Amino acid sequence: AIMKHVHHENLVRLIEIVENPSEIILVMELAMTDLFAYMTTGQFRPAGRLPENEAKGIFRQIVEGESACL
Repeated sequence: AIMKHVHHENLVRLIEIVENPSEIILVMELAMTDLFAYMTTGQFRPAGRLPENEAKGIFRQIVEGESACL
């Protein structure tokens, strides 16, 4: 489980993996905001498009998090 060893501020942390014959359970850190809902529905901000500067900041964080996995 490589993800148990990856620690980055922009990634949700995998805490534990529990397996039994019928399922695999991933115990993960709680994320306080749903990024997809934030960007598309206006659930956490006024509805509409994200300002370019905010979108760039979110994209940068995603790329930084992904690069931590390489």
